[in-house]
Amino acid sequence: MPAEDEKDSRIEELKKNLYSRNAPDIRKRRRLHFDQKSFNVASDWEHPPEEIFSDEALNQKYKKPGLSFFTKLLIGSALFFVIALGIGAYLVFKGSDIVSANNIDINLAGPVSVAGGEPAAFTVQVSNKNSVQLQVVNLAITYPTGTADPTDTTKPLTNYQILLPDLNPNAVDQQAVSAVFFGELNSTKTIQVTVDYR
Repeated sequence: MPAEDEKDSRIEELKKNLYSRNAPDIRKRRRLHFDQKSFNVASDWEHPPEEIFSDEALNQKYKKPGLSFFTKLLIGSALFFVIALGIGAYLVFKGSDIVSANNIDINLAGPVSVAGGEPAAFTVQVSNKNSVQLQVVNLAITYPTGTADPTDTTKPLTNYQILLPDLNPNAVDQQAVSAVFFGELNSTKTIQVTVDYR
């Protein structure tokens, strides 16, 4: 193993040279050279020249901005709420001047059963329970098929209309009507009564 002995001898020689006082100076010292440069550094912040505005120019510069969309929407909503509240209060306290169909009663009184071919009399009663007058009250009666005019049974009677007098508050008006019914035995007929008013 001459190669290994030779390698060990080289290492030993390097160790001797490294720790020897007479060993050559392996490390080289480098000298750093700095160039001296001077910089002009400001000792204070730079202040831009102040702008001088007249009062009118300042007012234009700091003009108050207009209302935003959401502010306008909020104001509009508040106005709508106040108006709706006012209308609601008016209808609650003055709503008695409004005509309601629920306050108008129509009653039809007559026989429960009638003989076919004979005149039958009915009474139609219209009641106004509103606090205002009903004007141009039109009473319309629609008869079923097979109904004839009691004055002439050869003429069919399909509907009958009459103009009632104006109905004051809590007033009642009644009209007597008659008709002749034809049909099968024990058949049921429906009479429709409507009231139009202004």
